[in-house]
Amino acid sequence: MLMSGRALQAKKIRFFRRPKNETKKRAGALRRVVLQKRAAYLERIGKLDDMMK
Repeated sequence: MLMSGRALQAKKIRFFRRPKNETKKRAGALRRVVLQKRAAYLERIGKLDDMMK
Protein backbone atom coordinates (compact mmCIF):
# COMPACT_ATOMS: atom_id res chain seq x y z
CA MET A 1 0.00 0.00 0.00
CA LEU A 2 1.46 3.32 -1.03
CA MET A 3 1.07 6.28 1.27
CA SER A 4 1.57 9.92 0.63
CA GLY A 5 4.29 11.66 2.58
CA ARG A 6 1.72 13.43 4.71
CA ALA A 7 -0.09 10.20 5.67
CA LEU A 8 3.21 8.49 6.46
CA GLN A 9 4.35 11.39 8.65
CA ALA A 10 1.00 11.42 10.49
CA LYS A 11 1.31 7.68 11.12
CA LYS A 12 4.87 8.08 12.46
CA ILE A 13 3.79 10.87 14.81
CA ARG A 14 0.66 9.04 15.96
CA PHE A 15 2.51 5.92 17.10
CA PHE A 16 5.70 7.57 18.36
CA ARG A 17 6.34 7.31 22.07
CA ARG A 18 8.88 9.66 23.55
CA PRO A 19 11.38 7.81 25.77
CA LYS A 20 10.65 8.21 29.47
CA ASN A 21 13.09 10.13 31.61
CA GLU A 22 14.79 8.54 34.64
CA THR A 23 12.27 9.96 37.11
CA LYS A 24 9.28 8.45 35.31
CA LYS A 25 11.06 5.11 34.89
CA ARG A 26 11.81 5.01 38.61
CA ALA A 27 8.25 6.02 39.56
CA GLY A 28 6.82 3.32 37.30
CA ALA A 29 9.14 0.69 38.76
CA LEU A 30 8.25 1.68 42.34
CA ARG A 31 4.55 1.58 41.48
CA ARG A 32 4.92 -1.95 40.09
CA VAL A 33 6.73 -3.09 43.24
CA VAL A 34 4.01 -1.65 45.47
CA LEU A 35 1.24 -3.27 43.42
CA GLN A 36 3.02 -6.64 43.42
CA LYS A 37 3.44 -6.52 47.21
CA ARG A 38 -0.20 -5.53 47.67
CA ALA A 39 -1.36 -8.39 45.43
CA ALA A 40 0.87 -10.87 47.28
CA TYR A 41 -0.52 -9.71 50.62
CA LEU A 42 -4.15 -9.96 49.47
CA GLU A 43 -3.47 -13.41 48.04
CA ARG A 44 -1.86 -14.49 51.30
CA ILE A 45 -4.87 -13.43 53.37
CA GLY A 46 -7.28 -14.90 50.79
CA LYS A 47 -8.94 -11.69 49.63
CA LEU A 48 -7.55 -11.57 46.10
CA ASP A 49 -10.26 -12.32 43.58
CA ASP A 50 -9.66 -15.03 41.00
CA MET A 51 -10.15 -12.37 38.32
CA MET A 52 -7.17 -10.41 39.61
CA LYS A 53 -4.70 -13.31 39.42
